[in-house]
Amino acid sequence: PEDFWTKMAKDSARFYLNQRWLLVFRPFGGGAGFTFGNRIFFYDKALTPALLEHELVHIDQYKRYGVFGFLVRYLWGLIMLRGRSIDLHILEKPAYEAQRKVEARSG
Repeated sequence: PEDFWTKMAKDSARFYLNQRWLLVFRPFGGGAGFTFGNRIFFYDKALTPALLEHELVHIDQYKRYGVFGFLVRYLWGLIMLRGRSIDLHILEKPAYEAQRKVEARSG
């Protein structure tokens, strides 16, 4: 399988560290990373291959649906969760699955 550095280069991914504004998402179970288009923002420097893989899935989703399509699907997914775990979200589920695969490989 393609490693995350190769995938980042292919996707023209850009990432930004120490983005303290991500703390806004902590009450909702997020905040470690946030993707918008091909830009990935991280709260701190603790980048892991698994977290990068998770966010790269979102870059693929942005490419597939476009910004508007992604945002509509994300909002709809949040509405449909009705308080259930975020990893059941229509766009988060494949990202968490990819993240877990990387975590399993790295032991």
